Amino acid sequence: MESGEDYRLLIDVSAPDANLDPASLKEQALKEAAQAAAQAVRQPVGDNPLRPVKRPVREPVKKEPATVADNAKPSAGGAKSSGEAKVNYDLTPDRKKHADQLVEQLGLTIGTIMIDAGHGGKDPGAMANGVIEKNVNLQFAKLLGENLKEKGFEVLYTREKDIFIPLEERTALANVKKADLFVSVHCNAFPTSNKISGMETYYLDLATSDDAVRVAARENAVSTKKISDLQFILTDLMLSSKMKESRELANSVQSAAITSLRKHYKIRDQGVRSAPFYVLMGARMPSVLVELGYITNHTEAKRLKSKTYLKRQAEGLAEGIAAYKKAIERFASL
Repeated sequence: MESGEDYRLLIDVSAPDANLDPASLKEQALKEAAQAAAQAVRQPVGDNPLRPVKRPVREPVKKEPATVADNAKPSAGGAKSSGEAKVNYDLTPDRKKHADQLVEQLGLTIGTIMIDAGHGGKDPGAMANGVIEKNVNLQFAKLLGENLKEKGFEVLYTREKDIFIPLEERTALANVKKADLFVSVHCNAFPTSNKISGMETYYLDLATSDDAVRVAARENAVSTKKISDLQFILTDLMLSSKMKESRELANSVQSAAITSLRKHYKIRDQGVRSAPFYVLMGARMPSVLVELGYITNHTEAKRLKSKTYLKRQAEGLAEGIAAYKKAIERFASL
């Protein structure tokens, strides 16, 4: 080792699969977040990450464009000659398109779904018109689970009773249980207006509208994260490899649920949106957050207190999840 030079050793540690308690889950989630952040800043092998690397400046060399035949033709002895053009592994638009279809290419399927009933325990969520959000969320989660079980899915819950679970531990639990999808259910609220209504579905990304910012801020309010956690949050967003799948799942769920409800009710389709929800961060699987309706709207609050309404909405969501499963299996089933 040369004088004055420093080196470091990075070791990735992961816990074995087990039925962990909440405290252990939280610790594991924090470890995994730290590993992801470390991976994002690693230097290529052989570089010292604590000092800049000086690389020789080379003059550009003009070469004739290589043909397919040139690239395919081996040199004597079976090895490629040093003059051959190297294969380009950059994600060109065409390669990016195929990379986005990786779930289909690998023939992956969906077996286990984790349903997250938002809020709970000391965190009641929104309250208006005689409706307490945490209670509606739990009732709906169980109805959705029943529908999904009938369709052959294995269903897990982050909570099955009125208890408080920190936001960060919910996706950690889904990761430990190796769930294939994560669905978090909530009720919306707009305190200054009774006119706002409708259902909307979110996937994890930066918010692109004032409404999405408002909803994310309200749902994230119970989190203990501070400004000092901003870098971790941004890293998690940038490293998310499930964004496309989550967006497609959100579209399928939103469309099927609205179609189911409109057979019996007049309901506003608020569409699919993106926002940085803490409860979706860290998930290794496609994940969405569903806002069932606005409890601050008199008509919608009355519906959300109705088991019949929630059952029909749950049937629609289950249809959307089943449709998403069918879509990603369309090639493997031919």
